[in-house]
Amino acid sequence: MGFFAKLIKLMFAVVLVFSLMTSAWGAVDAKQMDKLNVVALGDSLAAGQTPFKTLDKGYADYIAEKIDQIGYLQSFDKRYAVSGYTTGDVLQDILNDVKKDVEGSPDEWGIREKLRQADIVTLDAGANDVLQVLNFDTGFDPDKIPGIIESITRNLSATVAEIKTLNPEAHVYLMGYYNPLPHLPEDQQEKLLGVLALMNKSIEGIARQSKSSYIPTAEIIAQDVEKYLPNPQDIHLSAEGYQAVADAFWKEMQSLFPVEQSPTWPGGSKLTVSNITKTSVKLIWPEAQDASGVTGYRIYVDGKEYQS
Repeated sequence: MGFFAKLIKLMFAVVLVFSLMTSAWGAVDAKQMDKLNVVALGDSLAAGQTPFKTLDKGYADYIAEKIDQIGYLQSFDKRYAVSGYTTGDVLQDILNDVKKDVEGSPDEWGIREKLRQADIVTLDAGANDVLQVLNFDTGFDPDKIPGIIESITRNLSATVAEIKTLNPEAHVYLMGYYNPLPHLPEDQQEKLLGVLALMNKSIEGIARQSKSSYIPTAEIIAQDVEKYLPNPQDIHLSAEGYQAVADAFWKEMQSLFPVEQSPTWPGGSKLTVSNITKTSVKLIWPEAQDASGVTGYRIYVDGKEYQS
């Protein structure tokens, strides 16, 4: 077989070798593992609002895709995630047992029964509470900040308590917020970051007290603002940004699944080929992920391991 024919096979034959060791916390016996129901609650980030005012996949969609890829997704429902929702809106939906029909899928159960059946619940809420007291000309009214943080804390605590009362076995994941307005003037930026820090500290405390999981996202999004927040006039993430947030959730979630699961590739992963000569080729691929970390890779050509 010629070199270039082998090259084509090489490009499609990257096989992972990964550690079989895994954290004992939350690990599930594969023989007892059932498929999971996932419910996403919250605001436009869970709903999947794009930076350009349309609805598409949010971080929760990408989480569900990851679970589906390893064969453990029973159902995914984000109908209760609504653009503009505050912490109070999320709580009232649960207390009032709302039903939300979506096209092609009438809501026969209502939110409380969906939560009773859920194995995983993701929740992001609080940003719209804060944005309600932001004046883009004057910034924040400092006198209103303590009341807003208190309201967020009270509503989120009550929301998580309701979820846990309905379903004590559910795994609840609370998202911390990134800076949604990195293009604000420096003086307003300082105030916004201060408020976000207070809100995230509150969310993290609620997660700890309720034995839920807290997922920070501020540093992740700050790593590439132009890529993840492409519209300076909008607070919503790009598809790559939502995938990055989903990856942060996934790192926390992986211990729920059997140790036999295979590593997964981040969304949008692809193999890159460069520096092709008559005798060599350079292959580059993104880091794969599993519960304990991938320890190496093997490349096979024509069914035989290729030694570089």
